Amino acid sequence: MHPQNSSEAKNLPPSLRLSLKDRLAFTAGIITAQNSTNIFNQMLVPIYQITLGVNPLLIGALQTIMRLWDAFTDPLVAAWSDRTRTRWGRRRPFIFIGGILTAFTFPFLWLPSSTWSESTVFTYLVVASVVFLTFHTLFNIAYEALGLELTSDYNERTRLYSFRGYLPPILSLGASWLYAFIQSGFFSSPLQGMRIVGCAIATLMLLTCIWPAVLLREKAPRSAPASVSPPKIGLLRDIRETLSSRPFQVMIVIGVFGFLAQNVFNQLNLYAKIYVLYAGDTKAGAHLAGWLSVVYFVVFMASIPLGTWLAQRYSKKAVLMGSSCIGFLSGFAKLVLYDPKHPYLILLIPFFAAPVTSVASYMLSAMMADVAFHDRWRTGRRREAMFTAVSSWLYKLSFSLSGILSGAVLVAIGFDVSLGGAQTEFTKRWIIYGMVLGNCLPAIITFGALLFYPLTPALMERCRRELEAMEGTEDANASAKNQT
Repeated sequence: MHPQNSSEAKNLPPSLRLSLKDRLAFTAGIITAQNSTNIFNQMLVPIYQITLGVNPLLIGALQTIMRLWDAFTDPLVAAWSDRTRTRWGRRRPFIFIGGILTAFTFPFLWLPSSTWSESTVFTYLVVASVVFLTFHTLFNIAYEALGLELTSDYNERTRLYSFRGYLPPILSLGASWLYAFIQSGFFSSPLQGMRIVGCAIATLMLLTCIWPAVLLREKAPRSAPASVSPPKIGLLRDIRETLSSRPFQVMIVIGVFGFLAQNVFNQLNLYAKIYVLYAGDTKAGAHLAGWLSVVYFVVFMASIPLGTWLAQRYSKKAVLMGSSCIGFLSGFAKLVLYDPKHPYLILLIPFFAAPVTSVASYMLSAMMADVAFHDRWRTGRRREAMFTAVSSWLYKLSFSLSGILSGAVLVAIGFDVSLGGAQTEFTKRWIIYGMVLGNCLPAIITFGALLFYPLTPALMERCRRELEAMEGTEDANASAKNQT
């Protein structure tokens, strides 16, 4: 493992280096790409189940419908974007149109009235969700694909995604207070509050979604004019070839199975605070959870520059493997720190766990950009959007499965909500053991998968130079000038 000189950023040719304007424009897109769907998923139960009284089974059915619809639309939009050739590029038209339509349809998700019947509310929800998700797919697939191809430099990709990594936790922290805010005295009802806040969020999306389309520029090989489309292959073959990439297979194992193992046990964290530390006192448990989230946020944000520096000095793979080891140890730390006699000891946990989450939050995206670039070198094809679509759908499927399996875990350990703080010792013990597994299993899966990850800084540099020579991109001309 050879150190990378972080001063290389200053010596990059202009075509490889991303300006502050580029990074801000790309980061702005995350508000529409992630925050819109995160808020929709977060507020689905509070608005439709708790406020409007929709049966939980119907909410589960909706989530199944959404995943099936994603399975249909994600690869179609990806293939469409990958094969599009316009004067504005392959991604920017989708980002511009899809972003505006996503922002426009977001407020319609919260229009149902409490006077409607359950069947009417559910029918409206299905239609509105499908329309919203369709427009969101148009934006998100192209937006993420554009990020994968903004630069062909290994370390610049790391810097791009670490820069974007600062915004999602800020948005998540604000979203965590959303349900409490719409129940405040500012609104006559939570439903009215969500409608007003939904319009405000849509306005923010509308103001920021077009930044990537207007301010960023796509790079096309000089040997392949923008008006010339590549030879077309079938959609299923395109998906199969995408899945045949060995580095991509490693990323899927980490993203699907690692996150599945984490999410299955993740809900136990709240149960541990309420039922293990405070014997069923939900108010005290929620208060402690609030302080824990604040400490977690601070450590998370502080870890981003350290992880970025280490990745440039060594490699993304090395940093992710190191963070996996820390994640493994943080699981066992919970055996000691979850002590009912000293509940505030758990405020030490973020110092172990937050750097791990911080690194994974942006490092995996940067590594996916390496995977797509390596595939372009290996096959000669440009399918960044297909990589985005396949991974996105598999991640969403993993998230849906975790919701089912997490409920099974609660049943298996004997949790009974009617018992309140009088849960059995067996249940309390396995709540803690479950949290340990929620840290250790993802760490083992990630570390083991990375042993088979072949992309090194040296290989990626070779890919870049050979692609520049073959494609005759502006990068090649800039590199030549830089060397002379």
